[in-house]
Amino acid sequence: MGLLYDVLLIFLSKGMATSGGWYLYAVVGAEVALCFAGLYSVLPARVHGWVAFGGVLLFGLLDLYTVHAVAMPYYSGMIVHKASGAIAALHLADLRRVGVGNAFERLVVYKGAALSAPWLAALWLAYLVATLAILIAGARLGPHLAHQRTHQARNRIASTACGTTAPSPDLPATSSPRKSSVLL
Repeated sequence: MGLLYDVLLIFLSKGMATSGGWYLYAVVGAEVALCFAGLYSVLPARVHGWVAFGGVLLFGLLDLYTVHAVAMPYYSGMIVHKASGAIAALHLADLRRVGVGNAFERLVVYKGAALSAPWLAALWLAYLVATLAILIAGARLGPHLAHQRTHQARNRIASTACGTTAPSPDLPATSSPRKSSVLL
């Protein structure tokens, strides 16, 4: 009912029967799991370790783009809405006209004494470092996961071809050996 009310209000004010989509945040975890399962099912085993890094890389780049080319320029007044209602693209001339330092000054207007332009710049720098650290960690972990999955797949293939049953790396090893049902 709340979603219908939201759509109704937007329709009455904007003439469009739509919603912002914020209600979908609750299912993001399930979407990620389904995305991974789908990619694992269609991609060859040798690239499974790179699936997580691919997701991290794409979403990291998307995040960097939206923050630096959409959100910060929009909220600092570098870009505005067009007559059609769409947001104008950021151009290098817009950045030169305002400047990075002045953009931080504009972003802290009406934020009170607790947040100054230097503090915002420090927070922005921390955000950049954290995002790049996640990308680097994903790049370093990707080959490790790919190697690990390839090694596990080779072990399964080898044990199947030889007719032996190798212990599964996903299950804990038992302490007692298997007892044969054949008496000698």
